[in-house]
Amino acid sequence: MVKVGIEKINLYIPEYYIDIKKLAEKRLVDPNKYLVGIGQEKMSVIPSSQDIISMASNAAINMIDDEDRKLIDQVIFATESGIDFSKSAATVVHDILKINSFASSFEIKQACYSTTAAIKIAVNYIKQNPGRKVLVLSSDISKYGANTPGEVTQGAGAIAMLISENCEILEINSKFIFATKNANDFCDQMTVNIQ
Repeated sequence: MVKVGIEKINLYIPEYYIDIKKLAEKRLVDPNKYLVGIGQEKMSVIPSSQDIISMASNAAINMIDDEDRKLIDQVIFATESGIDFSKSAATVVHDILKINSFASSFEIKQACYSTTAAIKIAVNYIKQNPGRKVLVLSSDISKYGANTPGEVTQGAGAIAMLISENCEILEINSKFIFATKNANDFCDQMTVNIQ
């Protein structure tokens, strides 16, 4: 059986941030609710000069080399922050990173689960195509309103993972269990009227 996993991994987080302790104090909330409860000290803030594509490109550009570029058969971009409803962000990053032109590139849009789905697709692809590689990118800009329960969880960042048989970082077990529930993060359940 072919072992598949993460060969290389890198992340990119914008340099600007909001201090979570100061935000808690401004909102008259015990700072430990955020520092301990959520486990975060800083909330990244993306400058207007960046987007999900620039963050994903920054995460990947120094991680992959020319040999990787030749062996990458797929670029999978996982996000909930798409910038175009038709063109995939993956095709733009594909071009920026100079991935070989015979690789496929596509975007998966789904909050939280899209990166997991991308990894699963990549693992299954490598098992069927030993010796090849898949570049999985996940990049998001999460925005919630001021003074809302979700405010402290927003931010921006990207991660790049090279999936291959050379799983130096982590071998991925391909036994998965599925579960789905229609739940919302920080708002009331949506009502759909079907006629």
